[in-house]
Amino acid sequence: MSQSLNPLRAPFRIGVDIGGTFTDLVMVDAQGQLRNEKVLTTPLDPSIGVLTGIQLILDNNGVQANDVENVIHGTTLVANALIERKGVRTALITTEGFRDVLQIGREWRYDIYD
Repeated sequence: MSQSLNPLRAPFRIGVDIGGTFTDLVMVDAQGQLRNEKVLTTPLDPSIGVLTGIQLILDNNGVQANDVENVIHGTTLVANALIERKGVRTALITTEGFRDVLQIGREWRYDIYD
């Protein structure tokens, strides 16, 4: 295992959120100090924006990739596609006992875990 270039601040964690327009990144060190970056989302291949953003946040803060312990990812791309009714037609097929899946997915049930 290589030695950290940032022994007082490593390990780092990076959070990535891919949105419809921007991909936001936040990096936190062991002391809780935050750094952030924003890059354009690359709709045809969102991984390009993620990798570009990670490289940018590392470079701008003098952090090596091997100093990163975790990368956490989230996205609103699917929710946006559903809201905007973009994408291909999709069907949901379930087995007996799962008739409430649509209600749960739409958060229509009062007690979602019952």
